[in-house]
Amino acid sequence: MALAGPARAQAPAGEPAAAGAEDPQARGQRLFEEGSAAYNLGRFADAIARFEEAYALLRASSLLYNLGQAYAKAYELDRDVARLRQARLLFTNFVKIREGTGEPIADARERVAAIEAQLAELERAAAANAKVEPPPAASPPPAPAPAPAPRRPYRPGGPGYAGIGLLAGGALAGAGLAVTGFVSAGRLADQRAAEGSQVPLSLARSDEYAAHERKASALAWAGVGVGAGLMLVGAVLLIVDARRGHRPARRAAAPRVVGPALAWHF
Repeated sequence: MALAGPARAQAPAGEPAAAGAEDPQARGQRLFEEGSAAYNLGRFADAIARFEEAYALLRASSLLYNLGQAYAKAYELDRDVARLRQARLLFTNFVKIREGTGEPIADARERVAAIEAQLAELERAAAANAKVEPPPAASPPPAPAPAPAPRRPYRPGGPGYAGIGLLAGGALAGAGLAVTGFVSAGRLADQRAAEGSQVPLSLARSDEYAAHERKASALAWAGVGVGAGLMLVGAVLLIVDARRGHRPARRAAAPRVVGPALAWHF
């Protein structure tokens, strides 16, 4: 029996199977026929599986030829070079086995030569592609970040000293007036309550207490406003003086006494 399609190796011959259970010879013949049917339908992976099972049972050299055909056809579908190399190996083994029997092997030799030429062409194409494709350019190293300019210590000038004075004076004056006013208002309220607990206060006396409490509260809030205003002006003077430029200092300690003045670092 010959394999239908391009393969021309003969199917393995064997004795007819005895009635009853399928013996290895009959099973091998059946697997060969199933592989031939799969080959003719273009299911080359199934054909390879059936032919390999049949060869394990029959050890017939003709199955090597059929397997070589199936692997070569499978390569035409998926372009897996490993299948083409396997086909060359199978055809080569078929030639080696048949050389000692005197059977025709010219067709198998031609297939080995054709596959070797095809593999050589694939290797040349791969080498050419490797030469044409330039290596990926190495990305240049990132430019170093510019070093921050060294800052010199700030030494206040005339506006700076004035700002420092206003900050200190505003804090002291505002706190002093605010504390005095709020404390006085609290004491007046306590005194009015104590006096009113003994005898009812007259309208004139109540108005007098209220007037004094208003004056004390006004003094307190005036202190808050004056202190905040002086400190705001002082802060503005310091900022303006600092933006005019840092003046060089002998040392970078902060703060430190330089004669009668103070050196500040911002």
